[in-house]
Amino acid sequence: MTTPASAQDARKADPEPVRPVSLPDELWTTIFEHLNFHDLRRVEMVCKRFRNLLKDHQLASILFRAGPQEPIKKGQKLELHPLLEMVDCVGSLSGDPDKAAFWLRDSDGNAYDLAAVDDFATRPACTKLHINMASTDVGTLTCKTGVTIRQILRKTIPFWLREFGDCFEGHVWWNGWISAEGQEDGSVLLESPFMFDS
Repeated sequence: MTTPASAQDARKADPEPVRPVSLPDELWTTIFEHLNFHDLRRVEMVCKRFRNLLKDHQLASILFRAGPQEPIKKGQKLELHPLLEMVDCVGSLSGDPDKAAFWLRDSDGNAYDLAAVDDFATRPACTKLHINMASTDVGTLTCKTGVTIRQILRKTIPFWLREFGDCFEGHVWWNGWISAEGQEDGSVLLESPFMFDS
């Protein structure tokens, strides 16, 4: 039979388990560097300490929050923010320039309601971006601190609604982006495919 004193001795002899949150910041940063955008978004929700660690430049870059650093090179492929791949960038779903619609499981959402809409649109972030959608020049965005998702949506949705809004119903579908690529002048060309359906 175990006595209370021997049970206490046994507990003292067992090493105390290491709690994950008690790991040093440097180790957490190293672990986080191996995660992708979606995983880091989940980590961000765990605690304030992790949110602060994600301000590290390399981790902020994965989350599309690191500002422009080096000039964009000709032919350089840039990664697009996942939100830009989800949002109807022409307004065909909503018909409203103040709604950047995207589908959720059982309804649609508005990207303008999300904090991520103010993240940088590309990784690495760029300061000048030309938008070409379905062989149509939509325009150029320039921002010294980096072009954001909000800026792209404020440019593309009103443009398409103004120019082609009457044609949308049943004939125009958003097919996403083809690529974001560095140009000779250090800007980025963002292109989308042909969107019309007959």
